[in-house]
Amino acid sequence: MPYLASCRWYGAYTSALYAGMPEEEAVASANALLAAGGHSPGREMTRTAVRPCGVTRAGASADDGEMLLSVPVAGGAAALKRLSPEELHVSLHGSWPRIHRGAINACYGRTPWFPHFQPLFAPLLSDSGIREGMSFGSFSLPLHKATAEALDIDGTFRALRESSGDETAMNRIRDLARREAREIYPREALLGLLMRRGRNALLGLLAGVLGVVAFIAGGSVAALAAEPEAPRLETKVYTGYYYFVDEYGDTVRMTLIRDLYVYPPLKFKNKKQEEFYWRTVRDVRKTLPYAKLAFATLCETYEYIQTIPDKKQREAHLKRLEHDIFEQYKPVMKNMTKSQGKVLLKLINRETDQSSYNIVKAFLGSFRAGFWQTFGRFFGMNMKAGFDPDKNKDDATIDRIATLIEQGTL
Repeated sequence: MPYLASCRWYGAYTSALYAGMPEEEAVASANALLAAGGHSPGREMTRTAVRPCGVTRAGASADDGEMLLSVPVAGGAAALKRLSPEELHVSLHGSWPRIHRGAINACYGRTPWFPHFQPLFAPLLSDSGIREGMSFGSFSLPLHKATAEALDIDGTFRALRESSGDETAMNRIRDLARREAREIYPREALLGLLMRRGRNALLGLLAGVLGVVAFIAGGSVAALAAEPEAPRLETKVYTGYYYFVDEYGDTVRMTLIRDLYVYPPLKFKNKKQEEFYWRTVRDVRKTLPYAKLAFATLCETYEYIQTIPDKKQREAHLKRLEHDIFEQYKPVMKNMTKSQGKVLLKLINRETDQSSYNIVKAFLGSFRAGFWQTFGRFFGMNMKAGFDPDKNKDDATIDRIATLIEQGTL
């Protein structure tokens, strides 16, 4: 059982349980996602991520607003590579329980549900609850049981099945699930989602099996007939913070501020050029969240298909994914102007560092990529269009506007 498992892990786990899979098989299905990280299973089992802190001390590292917490094991990195997760034993090196408790309190201490759920987890992460040399399984399993109790999995499943015949009730549940799914950060420990959203977090995890589009549980997608809500663009002022002791013995907080880009004032030659700039601002503001959503979906899908060993199953999953995305976002794309479509292709290239044509070709093959390229050309779109702000003035304008929007200065 992973240490404070992620939302992605619990998404796969709870979806498998809801489908009727036995407990052991559901755990095995969720554990298969850990292989997508490219590291040893032991390493993936013994670490978790919390938000919004970014700390660089004693086993924690900053990662764009996330704090990675690792549980030391006897034998260190060599044991993580050599031993299976069942053979690992916890080490108390570095006083990590105190650091982890501090990180969790710093991240979630002011969240609405912290006072309600903190007593469930506090004894399991206390100094008396963790012993040197205890097996990793005996340490992580009680944390999982506490999480399952907090989610009230059995009670929620029972309520969902009782409501399955009432379409009005199910529509309300789907609307709630859609809102909750938007709060999910797949890498974050489910503990954080619980602290922020309470037991409604489980509905977000089950969004896919309830018929709501949600890129959770490793990128699984289900279609929803209604038009999707526009994705939100987060503006992060800082990447995190950490504490250190200065030369006078005082504890000082260091906040890590994101890079801030400042451009020279624009000078327009005429009114037409100024109008073009502000139209581009409008188009970038509308399409940039979708470009970032495309990048997130690309990463999630790549990680997920690595867990599917059979080629035919991978192809079937990608075919379903193509169909679901097309059906879900067709109304959105139809309401975009031609200039917004072109800007979206440019921004996808900016986010992924490759053209939309190459992305489709990599996942769906040359035939499907050629089909969509031909289809797009009928409407004046070129999926092979590059993005080079250094040589193309229009690309430079798009890049400038996107950067200013990302940092909240436009």
